[in-house]
Amino acid sequence: MNGVRQALALLATSALTGAALVAATGAPAAQAAAAEPVRTDFGLQAKGWSTQVRGGDIAARSGPTGLAYVLCTRDAGRDASNNTAAVNLPADQPLVDVGATETRAWTRKDGGTVSSHALNKVSRVTVGDTAGNALVVEGIRTSSLAFHNGTGFHQSGSTTVASVTLFTNGVGVPLPNPGRSVDVPGLAEVSFGQPSGTATDKFAAVTATGLRIDLDITSSTIFIGHAFSRIDSGAVAGVMHAPVWGSKLTGAGGVANSGRTALRPLPCLGTNGDWRSNRVADVQLPSVASLGEVVSRVRGDQSGNTAYAQGTSTITRASLAGRGIVLKGIRAEGLVRLRSDGTRDRSAAGTSLGSITVGGKRQPVPARGETLTVPGVARISVGRITHTADGIKVTAVYVTLLDGSQVQSRLSLGNVNLGVRRS
Repeated sequence: MNGVRQALALLATSALTGAALVAATGAPAAQAAAAEPVRTDFGLQAKGWSTQVRGGDIAARSGPTGLAYVLCTRDAGRDASNNTAAVNLPADQPLVDVGATETRAWTRKDGGTVSSHALNKVSRVTVGDTAGNALVVEGIRTSSLAFHNGTGFHQSGSTTVASVTLFTNGVGVPLPNPGRSVDVPGLAEVSFGQPSGTATDKFAAVTATGLRIDLDITSSTIFIGHAFSRIDSGAVAGVMHAPVWGSKLTGAGGVANSGRTALRPLPCLGTNGDWRSNRVADVQLPSVASLGEVVSRVRGDQSGNTAYAQGTSTITRASLAGRGIVLKGIRAEGLVRLRSDGTRDRSAAGTSLGSITVGGKRQPVPARGETLTVPGVARISVGRITHTADGIKVTAVYVTLLDGSQVQSRLSLGNVNLGVRRS
């Protein structure tokens, strides 16, 4: 079991750098040489990655590795790439070996066609040990394309493999490229992805994933090869980003981390002024905190040459486990408005903390930007606000948990991160 955990942790943390070289299947021809980006009236997004581990009994989860992406932009001519050499997992208990990978994401304008592309290639994946039971998949290629031309919005995606070989007791049998799952006895079930996409009169989007590996031993899932592309109409003033979330925990030495809870991102071009919400009844951060209802809301809009993004994050109650500290009425608010002359208005009005109780006794709430210290227990900072190049970051309450060691846990409560830009 320890070998399995080490193998997955290595897969989860492998660093990938470099460049991919091949255009996506069915895509409009890419420009031979890099050109200056061209401003369009579309919102464009593209993203690809090589591996990701989710869930199960292992301690480490991974974000995407081999990631290459083009964030929401109006510019055709953006390009990003990433690659890695072979990842060889521990030889004493091999689980999943991933060969060399290439990822590329890019946007283009060719004549009257504006497009968003993503491509991932993985040379070889081995699940198990070929001396026993294993599945070897070679030449995995995953692509996505979303574009607009004279006939409207369109999308396409593909996942192809060069060969599939199933080893049973060390004997390999080539398989036809399957459209359904393949079982590796006693180890895993491997599924081959099918692209999923939509095209309307306002946008086109498509997602494709190469392989899904469900591991029997750890109940974890490994995804191999991913591509996503999207194009939206109506980018008349700019593009925006506004992830809003309730809490995030960074633990001592990275041991007790928690991702962003109740996350609610803002679509690239806004919401036509309508609020979009994510509501969670309660959040438990074991041995750290118990949160009441968490609500994240975003909205944005644009017209003429102006655009705005707005977000709120509220938490009714936060109780710090074993520390006798209760925080109520946590609220973060943010607003960014991009004016026609290119200047921005930024506001965090409404960001506040209702009350602090320590050991059952009410404490004065610090003013925005100030800190209350409970000796040996916690430091509680209220209203951390930072102006960024294109917007504003707001955290309603930032808690540093003090345990006498030099390495401390940090908990952010009520978070808004807004930005609006022309391209």
